[in-house]
Amino acid sequence: MINIKRPAITIVIGMVAGIIAGLYPKWGVATIAIVLLILLFQFIKNKRKNFFFLMKRKRTIQILFISLIISNLYFNFINQRFEKSYTKIPEKLNQNATVISEASETDYYYAYNVKIKNKKFILYVKKNSSPKLQYGMYINIEGTYSKPEEARNFKGFDYKEYLKTKKIYGSIKSQKVQVLKNMNVNIFLKCSNAIRNKIIKTTLALLSGDEGNLVTGILIGEKSDISEEITSNFSKASISHILAISGTHVSYIVIGITYILAKSKTPKRLSNIITMLMLFVFMFITGFTPSVVRASIMGIIMLFAKVIYRKSDTLNSIAVSLIIILTLNPFAINDVGLQLSYLGTIGIVILNKRVEKFLNKYMCNKISTMLSITISAQIMVFPITLLKFNVITPWFFIANIIAVPLAGGIIFLGYITLLSTIIIHPVGIVLSKILKILVLILINIAKYIAKLPFSSIYTITPSVILSIEYYFAVLCIARNMKTKKVILLVLVTAMVCTAVNFYPKKFTVHLVDVGQRRLYINKNT
Repeated sequence: MINIKRPAITIVIGMVAGIIAGLYPKWGVATIAIVLLILLFQFIKNKRKNFFFLMKRKRTIQILFISLIISNLYFNFINQRFEKSYTKIPEKLNQNATVISEASETDYYYAYNVKIKNKKFILYVKKNSSPKLQYGMYINIEGTYSKPEEARNFKGFDYKEYLKTKKIYGSIKSQKVQVLKNMNVNIFLKCSNAIRNKIIKTTLALLSGDEGNLVTGILIGEKSDISEEITSNFSKASISHILAISGTHVSYIVIGITYILAKSKTPKRLSNIITMLMLFVFMFITGFTPSVVRASIMGIIMLFAKVIYRKSDTLNSIAVSLIIILTLNPFAINDVGLQLSYLGTIGIVILNKRVEKFLNKYMCNKISTMLSITISAQIMVFPITLLKFNVITPWFFIANIIAVPLAGGIIFLGYITLLSTIIIHPVGIVLSKILKILVLILINIAKYIAKLPFSSIYTITPSVILSIEYYFAVLCIARNMKTKKVILLVLVTAMVCTAVNFYPKKFTVHLVDVGQRRLYINKNT
């Protein structure tokens, strides 16, 4: 299951195991035990060539455990830095800071992300106390610091751990804010933010209301102003992933830039380098969300392979992008968006051909091709949706077979419309009318499917053991292992997980804190 020809995959398996061991010690032990069982299984399988097997896999095993140990130490170092900061930051603050996000609005406050001495905080400013702040402003803050609250109820929302996934150290409620300088960020960040604001402003000028907000969400991931009704309908129809920047966006960007550069007779290698730089800009514009980073880094790796005349490897590219994200912030592994993005992509890579082959027996090739991608992704994200959202959406295949191609058209036409509006404004106006029709169709598809019977079936939270068994079985099947071996490995995995979960046995009483207030989560984080 671990291939020395794909060292990034070996490293990322070790990294994930090490981080899990830091976050959840019991499950970290289980993860390490399962990895050892896999290696033992491979060893037994090759019992007639034991010496050869060990020599062949020696470097892989070394890389695996070195990355596991290093990532665990690194995770604990980062965690300690957070914990020390919570105690060292004074309650009453008087600090200079840089605003690194646009405003997010609540009933009484504007909320901003600010950076103080390379640490990110959420700043709350009363609406009537001072002028609205802008991205890049250098300000002086007088206010009260609050460290993030932990979950006070059993399996409740842990705001502290959530903010760690965003590298945020807490919130500041300001009493006084003074603007010292209008721009305190480098020219690259200034330009990328200006492009982002221009896209939002142009889109909302062409398409007002829900349509405009939805298009900005689809094109650059700006979802803060999308109405709750649309968000809820998309969720019930199981097409929320349309609002996440993905490989589709990156593909259209690469195709568009490559086409323009080809028409200008730019050399291919230079064209690939320029496209790589534009993908870096795209990551800044969209706020470095996990799905953006994954798709963009994969695109950059594949373009770089062309520059140096090498063949790219999809799974290795996925692993490299995850290594980069976890190196920047190991707590990102708890981000639901990251989990869904990576698992969905892995599902498409390892299961798509098998699912498509099965569907070809019952339907035409075009439908089976579209449907197999959706089903492959859903197979891998299924346990996560149950663990995190406790909901099953049975009509996902109908919604996706209609909505995904439509969303692809909206992405393509959206970028063309924005470009046309800047170059030839009347053409952009005409295209925006077509774009509006497509968006309204998408909204109504989600609305109709959300109203179908059993559009959302709520479930209890499954056990982690069951989820691990599920993924282990899927991976075994993907590798064409025989049924007996799959059953044996799943049973052994279940035994290991069960032993870790129930030892030592303790009687625990959980008291419900009914006074725990609902916390506001900044949408720009």
